[in-house]
Order: sequence, then structure tokens, then C-alpha cells
Amino acid sequence: MKPKTKKELFLEWANQPDQLKAEREVKAVRKAMDDARDVIRDGLTRYVKKKTKARSMAKAEEDPFAGLAGWESMEQIQDAYGYGEITADRRDKLADLWEAREAARNSRKAADKYHDLVTEMLDVAIRRVGEEYADKLFEYDQQRRQAEKQCEQLAMEGMMKK
Repeated sequence: MKPKTKKELFLEWANQPDQLKAEREVKAVRKAMDDARDVIRDGLTRYVKKKTKARSMAKAEEDPFAGLAGWESMEQIQDAYGYGEITADRRDKLADLWEAREAARNSRKAADKYHDLVTEMLDVAIRRVGEEYADKLFEYDQQRRQAEKQCEQLAMEGMMKK
């Protein structure tokens, strides 16, 4: 009689009715968790698109840097002040506006993604999907690993006896 391999022993273990039932349950839980995460991600994506679009439309309607129209550089503003074309107050306001526009451009590069309390809550929900099943899934995975180790040991013992 030929000794059984690890794979054959593991298949025998895995095909037991209680193991088949446990595997189906675990697969169903994992699929449900994946589906729930996908639905939440889809909702998050739609929410962010909606908010980003609304924010973009509001920004397009109102340009906070309209006062800089016609000014190409800080040097041009300084020159206009030097030639007496604008007052010191106007120069200061334009310089502050120029710096604010530069800061906004630089910060937009780093923070293009929309973020608020709702997106934060949805991110937490995605991470926590299925937490109540974590112990059950961990236990099942641990059982599978132990069964694999036992099958490997039995296969090795069978080979040694031969």
C-alpha cells in the first residue's frame, strides 16, 4: 500500500462535511465583506466626486485672485509702486494676494484629494467591515494551517515507515 501524500491527506480532511460547511461559511463571509467594502468605496467615490464638482463650480464662479488680473510678477507690482502708479496700501494688498495665490497653488499640489468628516467616517467603515467576524476567520485559518502541518507530519511518518 502506497503511503498518502500531504496533499491527499489534506484533501481528505478538507472534504469532511463539517470542514466543507465551515469553508462555505468563511467564503460567504469574506465575499460579503469584499462586497460591503466595494459598495462603501463606490459611495465614497461618488460622494467625493459630487463634493469636488460642487467645490470646483463654486471656485469657478468666484475667483479670489481676480485682483491680480494684469499683474504678471511681484517685480511688476514693485515697479508700479516705484513709479507711483499704485499706492503703498494697494501694493501691500497685491503682494498679500500674490503670496496667497502662490501658497494655494503649492498646497493644491499636495492636497488634491477631497477630505471631510464624511470621507473620514467612510474610510473607517471600510477598515472595520467584518470586524465582528475576525475571530471566526482567524480561527478557521488557524485550523487550516494546523491541519496542513498535521497532514505533512503524517505524510512524513508514512514515508519513514515505508
